[in-house]
Amino acid sequence: MSRGSFRAAPLLCAVALAAVACTGAPSDRPTSTSTPDPSGQAKTNPSIPEDLRSTAEAYARYREIDACALHDPAAAEKASGEGSAADELMPSDDGFDTCTLRLHKSEFNSTWTMYLRVAREYDVALRHEAALEQIGGVEFYVKQEGTPLPSCELARPLDDTYAVVLDVHPDDRNNVVRPVCDFARDYVEQVADRWRDLPRHGSGRTQPALPLALRDPCQALVAVVDDFGPAAEIKPREVYECGIGPGSGSTGNPAGTSGGDEVTVVYGVAEHPERNLEVSPDEYQAADIAGYQAVTGMRAGQCRTVAVWDPDTVIVEDHRDGDALPVVQIVRIDTLDCEQQSKKLIEKILTAVGAP
Repeated sequence: MSRGSFRAAPLLCAVALAAVACTGAPSDRPTSTSTPDPSGQAKTNPSIPEDLRSTAEAYARYREIDACALHDPAAAEKASGEGSAADELMPSDDGFDTCTLRLHKSEFNSTWTMYLRVAREYDVALRHEAALEQIGGVEFYVKQEGTPLPSCELARPLDDTYAVVLDVHPDDRNNVVRPVCDFARDYVEQVADRWRDLPRHGSGRTQPALPLALRDPCQALVAVVDDFGPAAEIKPREVYECGIGPGSGSTGNPAGTSGGDEVTVVYGVAEHPERNLEVSPDEYQAADIAGYQAVTGMRAGQCRTVAVWDPDTVIVEDHRDGDALPVVQIVRIDTLDCEQQSKKLIEKILTAVGAP
């Protein structure tokens, strides 16, 4: 069983694999990194369609929230009431706005999965389907699902459109040791202080710090607007995902692409992409692009480039496996193909992302 976890800040917690964000006292450091957050520039960029401006502005605000700092492995162990240990606390390659905490009793006996997502769309219809409760002095919408897939969803509203959502489910649905929502409520009540005053990236709550989380993927795409022509549109897709295309008013293919399809950028964390070279050496190639270590290859009909943004800051994939590859901050770029024109776009984008 391969599990991932941050290295813990010294003496802040004691869980199975020293999972991170155990949340000792907040640091006195400022909440920003040494690199200015460019999100304010991108959210008003004229290449973002008018109907997506409010979305871009919301994503800029919610990029500041540290998803993993909302979790507390020790509190989860206590709430489980069954001797479970925390063995994973990880964001994902789909963005820093997600963080999954997993518990287990033994190596092959996982007990609970607790998936958290910042700024999930949570509209009026979803709120009507849930019960409004006060847990630890914080207002949550609570929705329980029964068999065959028992789960409990707790949503803490951020505004009228978005919420921080915690989805809890037992890994063995046929042997649920306690009611799922009872477990979820007990857990959230213990950590209500951080759900009330949402922790920010750079505050010292999680180690190591992940400064890529404060950057806006849409801002990097500004570097290739000219390649897509005067009608180019930058479209924020998720908090850490952004696309660019020639736009509805464009005629012909953009100068820098084949076929005019959209280019997509995602910021997140993943196992070092060199693993793809070991697993599928015929499908992937190593590349040095704009000074970044990268791997490129075709995936699901598109060319995927995964570049290591900061090779010096690593997260331990499995403390029990000395051969496990580290997890690193990555920039993932999808283009129509891996031809020279697309490579030029990728180089421009990675240059625009900026150094750690």
